[in-house]
Amino acid sequence: MPAHRHAKLIMEYANIAMVDDEPWKYFQIKKSSERWGDPCNLDLFDSFDEYRLKPTTFNINGYDIPLPMSEEPLQGEPVYIADIIGNRGSGYREVRYDHTFPWQRYAVLNGLAHETKAAAIQHSHAIISLTRKECGALK
Repeated sequence: MPAHRHAKLIMEYANIAMVDDEPWKYFQIKKSSERWGDPCNLDLFDSFDEYRLKPTTFNINGYDIPLPMSEEPLQGEPVYIADIIGNRGSGYREVRYDHTFPWQRYAVLNGLAHETKAAAIQHSHAIISLTRKECGALK
């Protein structure tokens, strides 16, 4: 009989439950075509859904930013790059990763590439917060 599809995560859940009485807070769920989100209770590990441990974050000037991609994405994979000046100030640039473009490889290697648009925007806002001037300060 094959192992449950989420067996490794279930083991991780059990280990966390040994030290925290709300272990579901450490996980995220993705139902069918929805985005990753927090589960609202103990109803975890349905075989039709996807689960993962919440991404680790780091702090920039009070902003908790999900860790950027640590490995080069697959060719054509969607990537969101923290961008503080381009794309009409949106805070990110969405690309289909192409390793032949040096600037995309640079973004991954230097910790600016994220798996989600929200993480890239948050990263951009955090970087800008380090040097932001008050409105009207430029002359």
